[in-house]
Amino acid sequence: MIGAMPLVLALILAQTDPAEIFRKVCAGLEEAASVRADVTAEIRQGEASATAAGSVRLKGETARLDLSVSRGDARKVVKLFFQNARCTEMEDGQTLAPEDVHRDTPRRIKAALARVGLIGLSFLACQSHYEKKTRNDLPDLASLKCSAFTLEREEALADRKTWVVSFRAEWSGSNLEPISITMWIDQERYVPLKRRLAAKSPDQDVTITETASLYEVNGEIPHDELRQPEK
Repeated sequence: MIGAMPLVLALILAQTDPAEIFRKVCAGLEEAASVRADVTAEIRQGEASATAAGSVRLKGETARLDLSVSRGDARKVVKLFFQNARCTEMEDGQTLAPEDVHRDTPRRIKAALARVGLIGLSFLACQSHYEKKTRNDLPDLASLKCSAFTLEREEALADRKTWVVSFRAEWSGSNLEPISITMWIDQERYVPLKRRLAAKSPDQDVTITETASLYEVNGEIPHDELRQPEK
Protein backbone atom coordinates (compact mmCIF):
# COMPACT_ATOMS: atom_id res chain seq x y z
CA MET A 1 0.00 0.00 0.00
CA ILE A 2 2.79 2.43 0.89
CA GLY A 3 4.48 1.73 -2.42
CA ALA A 4 1.31 2.80 -4.24
CA MET A 5 1.28 6.28 -2.69
CA PRO A 6 3.53 7.94 -5.32
CA LEU A 7 1.22 6.60 -8.03
CA VAL A 8 -1.87 7.92 -6.24
CA LEU A 9 -0.25 11.34 -5.86
CA ALA A 10 0.73 11.36 -9.52
CA LEU A 11 -2.86 10.59 -10.51
CA ILE A 12 -4.19 13.41 -8.33
CA LEU A 13 -1.73 15.90 -9.83
CA ALA A 14 -2.58 14.72 -13.33
CA GLN A 15 -6.25 15.61 -12.70
CA THR A 16 -5.41 19.13 -11.51
CA ASP A 17 -5.22 21.70 -14.31
CA PRO A 18 -2.48 24.27 -13.51
CA ALA A 19 -3.83 26.74 -16.08
CA GLU A 20 -7.20 26.67 -14.35
CA ILE A 21 -5.54 27.21 -10.96
CA PHE A 22 -3.76 30.26 -12.37
CA ARG A 23 -7.00 31.55 -13.91
CA LYS A 24 -8.69 31.39 -10.51
CA VAL A 25 -5.81 33.32 -8.91
CA CYS A 26 -6.15 36.08 -11.52
CA ALA A 27 -9.94 36.22 -11.30
CA GLY A 28 -9.94 36.26 -7.51
CA LEU A 29 -7.50 39.15 -7.25
CA GLU A 30 -8.77 41.20 -10.18
CA GLU A 31 -12.37 41.02 -8.93
CA ALA A 32 -11.43 41.67 -5.28
CA ALA A 33 -12.94 44.69 -3.55
CA SER A 34 -9.87 44.97 -1.32
CA VAL A 35 -6.36 43.53 -1.04
CA ARG A 36 -4.01 43.69 1.95
CA ALA A 37 -0.60 42.06 1.54
CA ASP A 38 2.92 42.23 2.98
CA VAL A 39 5.91 40.62 1.24
CA THR A 40 9.67 40.28 1.49
CA ALA A 41 11.98 39.38 -1.37
CA GLU A 42 15.50 38.41 -2.32
CA ILE A 43 16.77 39.88 -5.58
CA ARG A 44 19.79 38.70 -7.53
CA GLN A 45 21.02 40.47 -10.67
CA GLY A 46 24.22 39.07 -12.06
CA GLU A 47 26.70 39.04 -9.17
CA ALA A 48 24.76 41.66 -7.18
CA SER A 49 22.11 40.92 -4.59
CA ALA A 50 19.58 42.94 -2.61
CA THR A 51 16.65 42.46 -0.29
CA ALA A 52 13.27 44.13 -0.48
CA ALA A 53 10.12 44.52 1.58
CA GLY A 54 6.79 45.78 0.37
CA SER A 55 3.15 46.20 1.23
CA VAL A 56 -0.01 46.93 -0.69
CA ARG A 57 -3.28 48.25 0.68
CA LEU A 58 -6.03 48.57 -1.91
CA LYS A 59 -9.72 49.25 -1.59
CA GLY A 60 -11.94 50.42 -4.42
CA GLU A 61 -10.21 53.27 -6.27
CA THR A 62 -7.65 53.92 -3.55
CA ALA A 63 -4.30 52.14 -3.26
CA ARG A 64 -1.09 52.54 -1.32
CA LEU A 65 2.17 50.79 -2.19
CA ASP A 66 5.18 50.89 0.14
CA LEU A 67 8.52 49.51 -1.02
CA SER A 68 12.02 49.45 0.45
CA VAL A 69 15.11 47.96 -1.20
CA SER A 70 18.40 47.40 0.64
CA ARG A 71 21.81 46.61 -0.80
CA GLY A 72 24.68 46.65 1.62
CA ASP A 73 24.44 49.85 3.64
CA ALA A 74 22.29 51.59 1.03
CA ARG A 75 18.52 51.66 1.40
CA LYS A 76 15.84 53.24 -0.77
CA VAL A 77 12.24 53.75 0.37
CA VAL A 78 9.39 54.62 -2.00
CA LYS A 79 5.73 55.11 -1.06
CA LEU A 80 3.01 55.58 -3.67
CA PHE A 81 -0.55 56.69 -2.96
CA PHE A 82 -3.16 56.40 -5.73
CA GLN A 83 -6.56 58.06 -5.49
CA ASN A 84 -8.93 59.57 -8.07
CA ALA A 85 -6.47 58.97 -10.94
CA ARG A 86 -3.73 60.89 -9.12
CA CYS A 87 -0.52 59.57 -7.60
CA THR A 88 1.43 61.11 -4.76
CA GLU A 89 4.93 59.71 -4.33
CA MET A 90 7.23 59.94 -1.34
CA GLU A 91 10.83 58.94 -2.07
CA ASP A 92 13.30 58.67 0.82
CA GLY A 93 11.13 60.98 2.90
CA GLN A 94 10.67 63.65 0.22
CA THR A 95 7.17 64.16 -1.20
CA LEU A 96 7.17 64.71 -4.97
CA ALA A 97 4.57 66.64 -6.92
CA PRO A 98 1.36 64.65 -7.56
CA GLU A 99 0.88 63.32 -11.09
CA ASP A 100 -2.03 62.12 -13.17
CA VAL A 101 -2.16 58.34 -13.74
CA HIS A 102 -4.46 55.93 -15.52
CA ARG A 103 -7.89 55.79 -13.93
CA ASP A 104 -7.69 51.99 -13.99
CA THR A 105 -4.48 51.92 -11.91
CA PRO A 106 -6.11 49.91 -9.04
CA ARG A 107 -7.04 47.20 -11.57
CA ARG A 108 -3.50 47.24 -12.95
CA ILE A 109 -2.10 46.74 -9.46
CA LYS A 110 -4.37 43.75 -8.85
CA ALA A 111 -3.48 42.25 -12.25
CA ALA A 112 0.22 42.60 -11.38
CA LEU A 113 -0.22 41.02 -7.95
CA ALA A 114 -1.82 37.98 -9.60
CA ARG A 115 0.93 37.55 -12.18
CA VAL A 116 4.31 38.92 -11.10
CA GLY A 117 3.81 40.16 -7.53
CA LEU A 118 4.60 43.51 -5.93
CA ILE A 119 8.40 43.31 -6.28
CA GLY A 120 8.05 41.94 -9.81
CA LEU A 121 5.82 44.89 -10.71
CA SER A 122 8.47 47.28 -9.42
CA PHE A 123 11.14 45.51 -11.46
CA LEU A 124 9.13 45.60 -14.70
CA ALA A 125 8.04 49.21 -14.21
CA CYS A 126 11.70 50.24 -13.96
CA GLN A 127 12.85 48.51 -17.13
CA SER A 128 14.45 50.87 -19.61
CA HIS A 129 12.37 49.47 -22.48
CA TYR A 130 9.13 50.62 -20.88
CA GLU A 131 8.12 54.07 -22.10
CA LYS A 132 6.39 55.74 -19.18
CA LYS A 133 4.09 58.64 -19.84
CA THR A 134 4.40 59.68 -16.21
CA ARG A 135 6.74 58.80 -13.39
CA ASN A 136 4.23 56.42 -11.81
CA ASP A 137 2.45 55.10 -14.90
CA LEU A 138 2.24 51.41 -14.02
CA PRO A 139 2.32 48.81 -16.82
CA ASP A 140 -0.82 46.81 -17.58
CA LEU A 141 0.31 43.26 -16.88
CA ALA A 142 -3.07 41.81 -17.78
CA SER A 143 -1.56 41.77 -21.29
CA LEU A 144 1.12 39.27 -20.26
CA LYS A 145 0.84 36.16 -22.40
CA CYS A 146 1.15 33.21 -20.02
CA SER A 147 1.66 29.69 -21.30
CA ALA A 148 3.39 26.33 -20.75
CA PHE A 149 1.73 25.76 -17.37
CA THR A 150 3.09 22.88 -15.30
CA LEU A 151 1.93 21.60 -11.93
CA GLU A 152 5.27 20.78 -10.33
CA ARG A 153 4.08 19.36 -7.01
CA GLU A 154 2.11 19.98 -3.85
CA GLU A 155 4.01 21.54 -0.95
CA ALA A 156 3.31 22.79 2.57
CA LEU A 157 4.27 26.44 3.05
CA ALA A 158 3.75 28.21 6.39
CA ASP A 159 1.29 25.49 7.42
CA ARG A 160 -0.74 26.01 4.24
CA LYS A 161 -1.20 23.47 1.47
CA THR A 162 -0.03 24.89 -1.85
CA TRP A 163 0.17 23.93 -5.48
CA VAL A 164 3.54 24.77 -7.03
CA VAL A 165 2.76 25.96 -10.57
CA SER A 166 5.34 27.07 -13.13
CA PHE A 167 4.72 28.88 -16.41
CA ARG A 168 6.22 31.19 -19.01
CA ALA A 169 5.19 34.84 -19.38
CA GLU A 170 5.80 37.16 -22.32
CA TRP A 171 4.99 40.86 -22.44
CA SER A 172 3.67 41.76 -25.89
CA GLY A 173 5.40 44.68 -27.55
CA SER A 174 8.36 44.81 -25.16
CA ASN A 175 12.04 44.01 -25.47
CA LEU A 176 12.00 41.98 -22.27
CA GLU A 177 12.95 38.33 -22.60
CA PRO A 178 10.27 35.80 -21.60
CA ILE A 179 9.96 35.43 -17.83
CA SER A 180 9.95 32.06 -16.07
CA ILE A 181 7.59 32.19 -13.09
CA THR A 182 6.96 29.66 -10.33
CA MET A 183 4.12 30.28 -7.87
CA TRP A 184 3.17 28.60 -4.60
CA ILE A 185 -0.63 28.95 -4.58
CA ASP A 186 -2.78 28.48 -1.49
CA GLN A 187 -5.10 25.56 -2.28
CA GLU A 188 -7.99 26.97 -0.26
CA ARG A 189 -7.83 30.71 -0.94
CA TYR A 190 -6.17 30.78 -4.39
CA VAL A 191 -3.65 33.49 -3.45
CA PRO A 192 0.10 33.37 -4.22
CA LEU A 193 2.05 32.80 -1.01
CA LYS A 194 5.42 32.65 -2.73
CA ARG A 195 6.73 33.41 -6.20
CA ARG A 196 10.01 33.14 -8.08
CA LEU A 197 10.69 35.13 -11.26
CA ALA A 198 13.65 34.53 -13.55
CA ALA A 199 14.35 37.05 -16.34
CA LYS A 200 17.08 39.06 -18.09
CA SER A 201 17.58 42.81 -17.63
CA PRO A 202 18.81 43.51 -20.30
CA ASP A 203 21.73 41.11 -20.51
CA GLN A 204 22.04 39.88 -16.92
CA ASP A 205 20.16 37.08 -15.25
CA VAL A 206 17.70 38.40 -12.68
CA THR A 207 15.98 36.28 -10.04
CA ILE A 208 13.32 37.61 -7.66
CA THR A 209 11.99 35.38 -4.89
CA GLU A 210 9.03 36.98 -3.13
CA THR A 211 7.35 35.52 -0.02
CA ALA A 212 4.12 36.79 1.53
CA SER A 213 3.74 37.08 5.30
CA LEU A 214 0.20 38.48 4.93
CA TYR A 215 -2.31 38.04 2.10
CA GLU A 216 -5.93 39.03 2.69
CA VAL A 217 -8.53 39.47 -0.04
CA ASN A 218 -11.94 41.13 0.48
CA GLY A 219 -11.20 41.85 4.13
CA GLU A 220 -11.31 45.01 6.20
CA ILE A 221 -8.38 47.44 5.95
CA PRO A 222 -7.67 49.71 8.92
CA HIS A 223 -8.13 53.37 7.96
CA ASP A 224 -4.62 54.35 9.03
CA GLU A 225 -3.14 51.78 6.61
CA LEU A 226 -4.91 53.27 3.58
CA ARG A 227 -4.15 56.96 3.87
CA GLN A 228 -1.62 59.17 2.16
CA PRO A 229 1.84 58.49 3.64
CA GLU A 230 3.43 61.12 5.81
CA LYS A 231 7.09 61.71 6.68
